[in-house]
Amino acid sequence: MKKSIVVLSILVAVSLLANGILFALYYQAQISAQQSALEYSPMDRYVLYVGISDKDTREEKLTVDEAALLVSRICFKHTESFTYVVAKGAWLSDENTQFFENTLIYYFYDVDEATINAIMDEVLTALSQESVLLERQKVDTVFYP
Repeated sequence: MKKSIVVLSILVAVSLLANGILFALYYQAQISAQQSALEYSPMDRYVLYVGISDKDTREEKLTVDEAALLVSRICFKHTESFTYVVAKGAWLSDENTQFFENTLIYYFYDVDEATINAIMDEVLTALSQESVLLERQKVDTVFYP
């Protein structure tokens, strides 16, 4: 009798284990099929680097939050979406002086170059910048799910 219960327990355990493995394999196959079904679209990604130190005094006249709010308002005048992060930029002046400044980095997708130019024109004036750096990359994107 004890032997029968042990054998039956082992069979139940093996059955549960097999069902668990089958479920895991099925679930993984569903995820793989969903991931392989993603349809990427090529587009330009623009990345705008904006230091917030004034071009004449080389000092920050606005806090990082104030500068980000100002630049973000300019961006919203021209586009519906963007992402920004705060970073530290560094550069060497013509006099060989090292400068470090707070820098705003804005990412734009699905905009055209005229829109980016309009944003840069306003940002240059609003933050009293000598220049800003613009990077353009071809990227494949997908909005998931």
